Amino acid sequence: MDVWEDFRCPICKELETSAGAAIQQFADDGTYKIHYHLATFLDDRLGGSGSMTALEAAGAALQEGPEKFKAFHDYLYAHQPDEKADGFGSRDKLLDLAENVPGLVTPAFTDAVNKRTYAPWAAKVSAQFASSGVSGTPTLKLDGKQLNVFSTTGTPVTADQYKALVQQAVGGAK
Repeated sequence: MDVWEDFRCPICKELETSAGAAIQQFADDGTYKIHYHLATFLDDRLGGSGSMTALEAAGAALQEGPEKFKAFHDYLYAHQPDEKADGFGSRDKLLDLAENVPGLVTPAFTDAVNKRTYAPWAAKVSAQFASSGVSGTPTLKLDGKQLNVFSTTGTPVTADQYKALVQQAVGGAK
């Protein structure tokens, strides 16, 4: 499962809220592995640096372990500020949020966030998103096939709707 997101994207937050547990459950039960492709295009569209700063901090979280990255990822979406406020633009704010992820904040993590150690990595990840052909977030593709994760009214699907999409895509398994 390839998942394209931007930490500043309010629709990504809505999908995480409505179907995030189901998305993770399929990974936990071995139906697929999740590969995140993170974007920073909202910084260009809205001004600020929140997408990039959050991505840099996520890189530092990944170095603490995949489970720490996922917990930080989920916590950022659960506490996402208004996209226009650029609330993730502050490294201090991100470090404050990270304090709520058990075991994440270590001297190495704090140092990496403060020194922007993962800025080159985040720039590379952002450039890869920009050249991916994906034009918006959230976008999910299972084995290269895009899943329509929006209802007919344009809102993100529910957990049950997501489960049905995946079951259909994998031929009824699970």
